[in-house]
Amino acid sequence: MPTPPSKPVRTLQSLDRAMALLDQLANEPEGIRLTQLSETLDLKLQTVRTLLQTLVHHGLVTQEFRGGPYMMGAQIHRWSRLNLSKMDIASRVQPVFARVAEELGEYMLLAKLQGHTLLRIIEYTSQHKISYNPSSAEPLPVYQFSTGQILLAHLEEKRLRHVLAAMEIPQNNPKLSIELLCQQLQTYRKQGYAEIIKKEDELVSLAVFVDVPAGKGPLALGIAQPLVRYSGADKTVPILKQAASEMQELFGEFN
Repeated sequence: MPTPPSKPVRTLQSLDRAMALLDQLANEPEGIRLTQLSETLDLKLQTVRTLLQTLVHHGLVTQEFRGGPYMMGAQIHRWSRLNLSKMDIASRVQPVFARVAEELGEYMLLAKLQGHTLLRIIEYTSQHKISYNPSSAEPLPVYQFSTGQILLAHLEEKRLRHVLAAMEIPQNNPKLSIELLCQQLQTYRKQGYAEIIKKEDELVSLAVFVDVPAGKGPLALGIAQPLVRYSGADKTVPILKQAASEMQELFGEFN
């Protein structure tokens, strides 16, 4: 019996266009500008702008600063985190991450900067009764956490200003001014780690920079724990730095 002809698939034009747009962004890790997208997709500028505004609203696309390039948003990466163990970054560093997480026993995070948001690559949940374990769906404000701040500290100044301008940093808190934050970031870069102690939350976080090849990172390796169990940066930072060094060597072996 001959196979009946397949029925034509009915699709939504707007969704088809959005998929084509996302496909273009996926091939441009450094981002692509509005006019270039319009030319590449052969769509009117206003059509592309509307598509982008919708995708930005849903977190599928991000833009570091007004007029800047668009790139894949954190929401897409969050959806794919269920399969991160099969992806290059996580699979390469998982053994090192797991060993250090087991040794320290606190909440640990390996993250990278995606636009102006923090993308979680691997997490370890603390088993202590008193611990800090954020929800996997909870957004981590880049400027409030050590992993985010050590990544910001290694951005070149122009990009740093653009990223900070795109963040919703409260303007009514003098302790969170952009100028003070930039000064703090310089200190973190010089000393080689970020340390944030929140006495009001009885929480401390530490993070070190992991310098891996472009396209894979850079990454930040961090830990967060209750202040009551904190024994000082001199105890934890050397362990984190050693792990970061091992991760960097792992990426070097594959290049």
